[in-house]
Amino acid sequence: MHWLKLLQEPGTAMRNGMLRLKTLLADESDQTRAMLDIYRRSLVGGASREELQQANTQFGDVLRMAGLGTFFVAVPGSMLLIPLVVKAGQRLGVRVLPDTFEEARPTTPRDQNAWMQAWAEDHEQRTSTTHVVVDNTTVEVDPGVFNPCTLLGPSAHMLMDAVARVQGGTVLDIGCGTGVVSIHAALSGAASVIACDSDAAACANARRNIDAYGLSDIIDCRISDVFDACANAQADHITANLPLKESLWGVDPVPIVHRLIDGVPDHLRPGGRASLVMASFGAVDTITPTLRSAGWVNTPPITHMGVQWWLEQFERQP
Repeated sequence: MHWLKLLQEPGTAMRNGMLRLKTLLADESDQTRAMLDIYRRSLVGGASREELQQANTQFGDVLRMAGLGTFFVAVPGSMLLIPLVVKAGQRLGVRVLPDTFEEARPTTPRDQNAWMQAWAEDHEQRTSTTHVVVDNTTVEVDPGVFNPCTLLGPSAHMLMDAVARVQGGTVLDIGCGTGVVSIHAALSGAASVIACDSDAAACANARRNIDAYGLSDIIDCRISDVFDACANAQADHITANLPLKESLWGVDPVPIVHRLIDGVPDHLRPGGRASLVMASFGAVDTITPTLRSAGWVNTPPITHMGVQWWLEQFERQP
């Protein structure tokens, strides 16, 4: 059975195994603590490829001890294993990770200026490929590619939550970066996904992550400046995670967002929805009037790490 189907239809045997796994991970041995520390650091891209391979090997041994080895034997070796197990446990009502895993997460910035500094430092200092986990979906992040880690910002999480409801439809992911939103959409039931980014390096990164999940038959990744390579594409949901501040990305976000706004009606099917991430540090005063005049509405903002974040959404009438 394909491992994706196991996550969708877990059974009694898996639940019993998850309960045994929970006990094994709570034993607090030095080896278990070291393994979980590697996974914890992976949440912010602080673990190397070699460390993660080591942790996956050790975790595979623990899974076999819990009687779960046969369930996850088909998981691609390049993927971070523990998020898939956590997701399966959640579906069965079993929280497999010990409380100490959550308690020891890194601290995060608490005001907007500190957040911007932390984001810039992460972007500049990443000199090798790292792994991050977003909503139990793991991806590799190459240097220079947007880091979707939720400890740095909730933008990827917000779009992943939005596309999780697109069952059997088509998603057009603009500014795909690592491809994490596209991958999540495909895993959540989207029939097809077009992942686009203007950066060739980001597309190469995304394709590698897509291949690791075995989703290349569902997700088509294209180098595209907004809709340039998607002339005839029609989608049930369009997501956009675009540059919002010139000092962070080195490009003026205003014309990029305006091109998105202008193009959405031509690429959205009747009854479809578009979702654009916005944040308080961005060019809000300049962009918002155009959004309102084009019929976009904002969701209630959330405050995360001292920054306000929300979705701007556009719905095409059926």
